[in-house]
Parts: sequence; C-alpha cells; structure tokens
Amino acid sequence: MIRRTLSVAALALSLAACATAPGPVEVTRFVAPTASTQLAQGPIFVQSAAGEDNLELAPYKAAVAAELVRQGYRETARAGAGQIAEVRVERYRLGSDGGRNPVSVGVGGSTGSYGSGVGLGVGINLGGGSRNQLGTEMRVVIR
Repeated sequence: MIRRTLSVAALALSLAACATAPGPVEVTRFVAPTASTQLAQGPIFVQSAAGEDNLELAPYKAAVAAELVRQGYRETARAGAGQIAEVRVERYRLGSDGGRNPVSVGVGGSTGSYGSGVGLGVGINLGGGSRNQLGTEMRVVIR
C-alpha cells in the first residue's frame, strides 16, 4: 500500500514538473461611447483581419467566437451579422533577459575558534544559455 502511494506521489510530482505557467496576460479595452449599448448582444460574425492568414488564425477565431457567445453574442453567418469581429495575431521575439556568463567563480573565507578556512567555488552553466522568448499579441476589433 505504501509502495503504491509513493508511486502515485512520484507520478503526480513528475506531471507537475512538466506543467508550465502561462505568461503574463494584459487586456486593454476601448469602447466608443455610442457603441456601448450594442455590446454583448445580437448576431456577430468572426473573421480574420485584412492581410491575415485564415488557416493560421482558425484556433484564435474559434476561441474569440466561443468567448463572444459566452458574453451574450450569437455567432452567425456574415450576411446576417449585425456586428463583425476582426481578429489579428502578431508574434514577436523577446530577447533573453539577464543573461549570465557561462562560468562563475566564487571565493569565501571564514575564521572561528577552531581555526580558519578558505574556499573556492567554480560554477559552469551546462544548460546552453537562456533562449529567446516568444510573445503573442492578439487584437479583436468589433465593428
């Protein structure tokens, strides 16, 4: 029984180690004063913004459509839509922050009632350095 409990705990810990936290999310909302009464109601059509690849944006458009329905809209064909949501996605690289040298050296010393000592430590980064991070910016405009 203890062995099974330990194996389940080890499995849970190994799965937890695989999980990565999502990056920071920022949301900015601008609403025209005359359009605030039209929000979160009526039929809407979700499309790619001009110049965007339809196939690449399909998962983003589906996520936007699902959230709009959750907010009170009703997804419909373009011909019957009172409003249109245009989706644009931009990806960019963020430089590596706080890069460290691959080799670090530390020196320490101590004295006490039993004598004194000096120590030297050398650290070598075998991880290959930090990698660039990717950022994704999604814009949705409802017209």
